[in-house]
Amino acid sequence: MYTAIFAPKTMVMNTCASNCSVDCVAYTTPLGQCYQPALLFPNDVQWGDADTLDTYVNDHTVKRRFYQSKDGTCTNPTDEFMIPMHEKVGPIGDPRPCGEFYLNV
Repeated sequence: MYTAIFAPKTMVMNTCASNCSVDCVAYTTPLGQCYQPALLFPNDVQWGDADTLDTYVNDHTVKRRFYQSKDGTCTNPTDEFMIPMHEKVGPIGDPRPCGEFYLNV
């Protein structure tokens, strides 16, 4: 297990069109830092335009929180959920509704 000093700084989100194995695309997102998906992944319909903050919880879980803001400030939270690592999860959203998440170490 990682301590706060050695917590991972990024996460890989691998999304796929079918059965988590067809038409897959991997995205690397920061942990513990607000980001604007439209700036990180321009013209990619997988992502919405809400600011996002992914927070390391432990080796098995990351918390993802969405905000009303759309300028990288992460103000006015709207939704959040826990993401299990190393498990197939979904639905994530079109066009690739299935995915797996991994900590970058």
